[in-house]
Amino acid sequence: MDKNRFLNEMLPLEQCKRSEPLENSLTYTANKKARERWSMNEADSWAIHPVDHNENFIKYINGLIKVIEQGLYPFRRNELNEYVY
Repeated sequence: MDKNRFLNEMLPLEQCKRSEPLENSLTYTANKKARERWSMNEADSWAIHPVDHNENFIKYINGLIKVIEQGLYPFRRNELNEYVY
């Protein structure tokens, strides 16, 4: 993402609904300003997207950030239910 273009062309962000998630506001603003919002969905990229931004999300987000920053996530479990990095 080009930071200067984002700051100059996308801000201020607009909302379709007052309480919508940031991702929705980004898409809505991009569409209103004749821009596009793309996500990378390739074999060597990944995204974490919670189904809900509820209490469970709030409870575990700091721990999730820490393991991502430490390079411990994403992970898979093997047939013995052990983590495989």
